[in-house]
Amino acid sequence: MATITSAGLGSGLDVSSLVSQLVAAERAPAENRLNRIQSLASAQLSSLGTISGVLSSLRSSAQGFIGSTGAFGARTTSVSATGFFSASASATAQAGAYSIEVKALATASKLASAPQLDAETLIGDGDLTLTVGADSFTVNLTTTTGTLEGIRDAINDATDNTGVTATLVTADDGVRLVLTGRETGAANAVSVSGSTPALSAFATGMTTTTPAADAEIEVDGFAVTRDKNNITDVIEGVTLNLSKAEIGTLTTLTVARDDNAAVTQVQGLVTAVNLVFSTIKSATKYDAETKKASILTGDAMARSVQTQLRSTLTGSISGASAEFDMLNDLGITFQADGTLKLDATVLREKLADDPAAVQRAFSGTDGFANKLVTLADGFIGSSGSLSGRTSALNERLADISDQREALDVRMNAIESRYLKQFTALDTLISQLQSTSSFLTSQLANLPGAYSGQ
Repeated sequence: MATITSAGLGSGLDVSSLVSQLVAAERAPAENRLNRIQSLASAQLSSLGTISGVLSSLRSSAQGFIGSTGAFGARTTSVSATGFFSASASATAQAGAYSIEVKALATASKLASAPQLDAETLIGDGDLTLTVGADSFTVNLTTTTGTLEGIRDAINDATDNTGVTATLVTADDGVRLVLTGRETGAANAVSVSGSTPALSAFATGMTTTTPAADAEIEVDGFAVTRDKNNITDVIEGVTLNLSKAEIGTLTTLTVARDDNAAVTQVQGLVTAVNLVFSTIKSATKYDAETKKASILTGDAMARSVQTQLRSTLTGSISGASAEFDMLNDLGITFQADGTLKLDATVLREKLADDPAAVQRAFSGTDGFANKLVTLADGFIGSSGSLSGRTSALNERLADISDQREALDVRMNAIESRYLKQFTALDTLISQLQSTSSFLTSQLANLPGAYSGQ
């Protein structure tokens, strides 16, 4: 931008103020137009973005019903006595009760060496072989590394370690090397052997503090043996986590359908739908008292979202029985204000009558969840109409930014032109004033000039 002096060189003209006012007058119409367009586009973009956000939330809620049984497949588990095992159930589990006795827990093999004076006590050099079940690995020890701590490190650092962790335990009678199998079960017992007399004696002197053992349970009187305390393949769809064994104690496991989960998921969908309705209502409302419209009052796209959503929700499910093909059959009805309301009691009754039919109404290929996902994608998907509208508004804002830059360039040029013109005028006036002063002086010096005395 050109530099403007605050006043003329000698004429007394306020060149700065004149140029600024003229440039401002030239800029105002174009800048006001751009401001109006930008303000409207930004407000529409913000409002449409809010609608897009609630549609995205609705899509996520509906998507939760698709591709799986969702909450309709939820199961609850309960036990008659705590402490022996915990249980969880998937959708494949059937409702029922099971009598379970935990006779033994699966344990990992644990060995301890004879006590030594300290961790630096030399045990011997040579090879020490550790066997875990059918697999084994060997560590080579020297007169430097053949100490308790050296053996510990060699075992833990072995790249072919088949499943043993070595630690040192210091007790009142000395330091022991303790070997623990990483896997439970009788098939994963740990044993040790040495290649030299010293290492062989060390291995022979190790005692079993915990034997490797399998878990033993009885389910409805049928014996079950597993190598882990986490059992997933005995009762279909049920996972048992054993924690305590007590022969002769029976615990009843009950598996039941969890209707609470289904009701909660459906309520979440209803809430997501109502949020879309309330958002559009707020964005398109007209205040009759103040006669003030909202930014999207009368907007065709906003009306389209509202209309299509209501049509989807009042439609029926093809192929479903008459008692399960509409939302109001499932306890979901429209209220006077246009929002949905879930009657959980009605939904629970329908779930009790035919849970599979209720599930199909929401999660089936032609179910309400799929319809809502399709509707949302039609607006906010990559080629959706709302996404296209948003892109167009962003392009408009980018174009306004370009127009502002062009306006600044044009105003700078106009300012420079005005500055040159007014500077020339200022110079001319200054010259004329100087000439006037000179002539006045010369005339005053002429013979016979009136002196005023």
